Parts: sequence; C-alpha cells; structure tokens
Amino acid sequence: MKKFLISTAILLTLSGLTFAQSADVENLQKKATAETMIERTSGTLREAQEKAKDAKQDLKDLNLAFSHQSYAAQLFKKGEFLGAMIHTDRARELAQAVIKTNNGMIAMENEHKKESSVAPAQVDTIVVQAIPRPAGAKEEDVLSVTVKFDLN
Repeated sequence: MKKFLISTAILLTLSGLTFAQSADVENLQKKATAETMIERTSGTLREAQEKAKDAKQDLKDLNLAFSHQSYAAQLFKKGEFLGAMIHTDRARELAQAVIKTNNGMIAMENEHKKESSVAPAQVDTIVVQAIPRPAGAKEEDVLSVTVKFDLN
C-alpha cells in the first residue's frame, strides 16, 4: 500500500510538471506569433505611411492603425500576447485600407489574413480610450512618425 501511495504521488507530481510545461510552451508560441505579427504589421505601416505621404486624403485610418500598433506593443511587453495579436491585426487591416485607397499594391508577406474574430468597432473603441491623441497633435503628424515599436 505504501509503494502504491508513493507511486501515485510521483505520478501526480510528474503529470503536474507536464501540464506546467505545456502551458509554458503555449505561452512561448503565443509570444512568438505576436512578435512576428507585430513585425509584419510594422512593414505594412511603413508602406501605408509612404503611400499616404503622396496622397491628399483623410489620415484617420493611418492614425488609428498607429494607435493600435502602439497598444499592441504595450500589451506585448505586459505579456498579454493574445491582446497584442488582436490589436496588431487591426492595425494591419487599417494600414492595408490606406494602401489600397492610395492605389497601392500590398506586398505578399504583408497581405492581411484575418487573425481574430473581434469586431473592428469594438477594438477601435478600446484603443482610442487606451491611447488618446496627445494634445496639440495634428492628423498629418502620423506621416513623420518613425515606424519602430520596441518590444523589449
């Protein structure tokens, strides 16, 4: 009986370690995915910024895209990788709309593939509240922002 209890205790301990390891692996996968998505979206934002510099159009979508990307980087740093993926996905979607509006072609590696099922309006409301535009900022300021989002 004593051997059975010891064996059972060892088995339960090992299964607990396996579960903890699989959660760690899943979190590392989310982190890697979020990081890749943020990097790709940064490329798309650069393209959108270049296209928007040449055009005389409303820059609301480009500003909103930068806000989403900035918020995605903040969430990434906090370890909230799923939220980061949702916001960088929305930023890419908006940036691609800017590119298409300005008759641009989207590079194949930056082509938007819908990653989340969250409604865009719902996500936009969150980011507008989380990242308010600085006082005195103009819409055209987005054209001179450096597209670099530090994830460390």
